[in-house]
Amino acid sequence: MTGYSTDDDRIASSATRDAVGLSPKARQSVSHAAQVDRVFNDPAVRSQVDSSPRVAEAKRLFAQSSAGLLAELVNAGFDVQSVDDLSRRRIDYRAAVPVLIDWLPRVDYMPLFSYVVSLLSVNFAKKTAVPAFLKYFREPEWPGDESPEGEWPVRDKIRYAVGEGLRKLAGPPIAEDLILNPPMKTGG
Repeated sequence: MTGYSTDDDRIASSATRDAVGLSPKARQSVSHAAQVDRVFNDPAVRSQVDSSPRVAEAKRLFAQSSAGLLAELVNAGFDVQSVDDLSRRRIDYRAAVPVLIDWLPRVDYMPLFSYVVSLLSVNFAKKTAVPAFLKYFREPEWPGDESPEGEWPVRDKIRYAVGEGLRKLAGPPIAEDLILNPPMKTGG
C-alpha cells in the first residue's frame, strides 16, 4: 500500500490543492510526501480537507459500499469499525483473505475495489489473490455503474488495480502466463 489508509485519503490528498492553500507553483516545489504529511499532521489542514464536500461524499460512499464486507469481517472475529482498520491498525488479517476474495465480485464502488485489491496484494494472500487478480486482469467484470464520460473506462480501472497487485506479487511464472494468455480485448 502507498501509505494511505483508504482511497478516501487519496481523495483527501488530491483535495490538498484547495485545502492546503498552496499555489500551483508552490505545490511543485513541495514534494507529494510533504503535502500528504501536512494533510495528516496539520490539524487546520486536516479539518479543511475533512470538511470538503467531495471528501465527505467519498467517505459516505466508501462506508456504504463496505457495510456488508465490514459485517462479514466482524462475524469472522475481526474487531474493526471500518474495512481500512485491517491495515491502518496493522491487524493480522490472514484469516480475512477468503472473505476479501469472496467480496471482490460483489464490490460496486471502485475505490473500495481498489482498496480490497491492495489488502490482498501482500505475500500471505498471494496463493489466493494471484488467481483472482489474473481472472480480473483478463476479464474485468464490474457490477457497478460505468465511468462518467471523460474518465477511464471501468475495465481499465479494474485492470490497473489488479495490475498493481500483480506487480507486487508476480514472478516469472505469472509473467509467462500473461504473455501466453493475454487479456481479452475490450472496446476501450
